[in-house]
Amino acid sequence: VTEFTITTPTVDDALKEDTEAYEISVGGVDATGTILDNEADIKVSSVTSDEQTEGTDLVHTVTLSGEADSAKEYDFTFNTGTVEA
Repeated sequence: VTEFTITTPTVDDALKEDTEAYEISVGGVDATGTILDNEADIKVSSVTSDEQTEGTDLVHTVTLSGEADSAKEYDFTFNTGTVEA
């Protein structure tokens, strides 16, 4: 035998995940395996509007296009037009 293979199974789930990697060492020689996710990037699908009386918090629900396996960051801005302090 001059060569052999090592197969590492992966699971195709529905979660959007970061790239995963592992190291393998055989006979003192190292290699890396990398698992690339096949789900589309999670995007913002919708944001609800809200209207409240002064002194009451406004709540906006953000709906995403899929489920993430860990915390994600999204930028947001306030586009003020008629807000007075």
